[in-house]
Amino acid sequence: MLTAPAQQTGGTAYTVDEDSTNDTLHQVNLDSGATVNIGVLNNPDDIEALAFSPGGTLFAANEANVLMTIDLSTGSSTTIGVFGPVFDYGGLAFDCNGNLWMTSHT
Repeated sequence: MLTAPAQQTGGTAYTVDEDSTNDTLHQVNLDSGATVNIGVLNNPDDIEALAFSPGGTLFAANEANVLMTIDLSTGSSTTIGVFGPVFDYGGLAFDCNGNLWMTSHT
């Protein structure tokens, strides 16, 4: 199941394919619909949300309440920290001042 889409400037988006064993980062060409498998995320929990910072860094939040960055060339993640409330199928977004916002259904 593809989840957590995030669009980069231009015609490229990224999404995560969640399956029972691994989450995989994919690049999507929005003009042609072609996808490229970037790599398996080194993250044991499902990614729930993706967002690009104004500087082009891809941020992600997972179901274990971990905020991380993701390397667009390998899919490797780097943990930034753990946040408080349970994050369940919400979203991430940056505002025009570069502040990261998070929503949650719980």
